[in-house]
Amino acid sequence: MSILTPDYYFKSISEIDAYFLKQLNITALILDIDNTLVPYSLKTADETAKQFIDMMTQNNIKICFVSNNKKNRVDEFNKQFSFPAIHRSAKPLVFSYLRAVHMMHVKRKQTAVVGDQIFTDILGGNSSGITTILVDPIDSKNDKVKLKRKFEARILEKIKYTKI
Repeated sequence: MSILTPDYYFKSISEIDAYFLKQLNITALILDIDNTLVPYSLKTADETAKQFIDMMTQNNIKICFVSNNKKNRVDEFNKQFSFPAIHRSAKPLVFSYLRAVHMMHVKRKQTAVVGDQIFTDILGGNSSGITTILVDPIDSKNDKVKLKRKFEARILEKIKYTKI
């Protein structure tokens, strides 16, 4: 189960503080987009996502978007930021996580993955030796991975993780 257990849990990205990350010596974030930063229905960052990303960049925390979604979706979202980004990443396979670390010129131990899915974001991050942060999905009503969520709920009941 430890491979599926996030290192940290927050209800949303707005609860993740740059000071907290600095305490962990985290200088880079691998961010999932859909249902982590914004709902699937939004093509660009909303105010919450912008504030989160601004706070991170103001604190010199590097960002790379890593998404299983298509190129046009990731590119459209990233237009306003121009961060390194990986589309069709095949999460949870480790190569996209390692590529993101390489693109940001950091080490794995300086990096954290933030995502809403245990079977992609958390599994991939843990398999890559990267700190993992799980957030609740933004829009569970329009979630495209409803079946997966049922399995995740069972796992979350069984595992213990640090809730900050």
